[in-house]
Amino acid sequence: ANDNKYYSVESDITLPSDYTPIADFSAKLSGKTDENGKLPVIDFGTRNGLANFALIKVMNSGAKVSNLKFTGNLSGSTYISSVANDLNYDAVIDGCESAAVIQATGNYVGGIVSRVIKGTVSNCVNSGDVKTAGQYAGGITAIIWGSSAVQTKFITGCYNTAAVEGGRYTGGICGMFNQQNAIVEKCYNAGSVISTADSVGGIVGAGYGAIRECYNAGAVTGTTNVGGIGGNLCSLSNTVTYAGSIENCYNTGAVTATNGHAGGIVCTIRYNAVTNVYNIGTVTGKNRSPVYRLRYPSGGSAMTGEDQNTVINAYYDDKVTDTYDDTALKSLDELKNPGIFDQTGGASGSDIWQIAEDEFGYPYLQLKNNPHKVVFQ
Repeated sequence: ANDNKYYSVESDITLPSDYTPIADFSAKLSGKTDENGKLPVIDFGTRNGLANFALIKVMNSGAKVSNLKFTGNLSGSTYISSVANDLNYDAVIDGCESAAVIQATGNYVGGIVSRVIKGTVSNCVNSGDVKTAGQYAGGITAIIWGSSAVQTKFITGCYNTAAVEGGRYTGGICGMFNQQNAIVEKCYNAGSVISTADSVGGIVGAGYGAIRECYNAGAVTGTTNVGGIGGNLCSLSNTVTYAGSIENCYNTGAVTATNGHAGGIVCTIRYNAVTNVYNIGTVTGKNRSPVYRLRYPSGGSAMTGEDQNTVINAYYDDKVTDTYDDTALKSLDELKNPGIFDQTGGASGSDIWQIAEDEFGYPYLQLKNNPHKVVFQ
């Protein structure tokens, strides 16, 4: 569909058993909600032996898919998701939900989209389990990837409530981002995240980019480089600086490394800024730390030289007693005060953080623009 037209889905659709994904899409496809606000459903049914499968293979310039729910059981090898395999140029996926269960053996498996090369995924929900024996798995997307450093790639206002399981590079929202202009913001994960390998996180498994105003409430497990928000957030080059950041985030989920390093917020950082974060989740591993575990300096292959990381206002409670650089123990009462995130000459903590007594019973600091939506355990 390359006609830049608008298509509306006004009732539920069950796709035929011989459905072939749209190869190249630059139109707009939107669902019309009923009087109760229910999204129209696109049902895949049960499909086996899939590869490179989604409703759409490639969403190109001008493409937008919005306000649709996807269901079904999808099983196969690689590049499997509900809405699209690749999101490119200025394409947008907005307001969609996937309850489709995905079981794969290969790489690049995401609840909503396999790869975000350019474009935006906003206000989307994944509630169907995403499981693969391969690498790169995420509740929303498997990877934010591409060669362009010019256009920002956004994952914003999305959340995952289902189990996400994979090999290396597994995350509750995104398995890996390897673009310095990649941004994951105002997202949360409430599902379990399990990796049979390393580099696993409640929000992002590995890579470099920016994570802003996110929280994780799901249990996160992997072999090593396991973190409540990010797992292995490092520049992938020893000679080129690709700066990343974690800002205004928190973790309440249990973090477990079965054979190595674990951090309550992030395990490994290099060329990163970690600002205004706290962890109250338990952290288990041979080498564990309540906020972050390893920080690499700049330099050559030996990773020697001046430290290029900054850590400001990083806190934890007393569930983890061993400490690491630049973090501070806070009582649970202190974690109810937005003032702990005030920055000298900068923003007030109360501009972003709040205490909200609501039906979820979360008693500690939460984000104004991303309120806590999970019952506190």
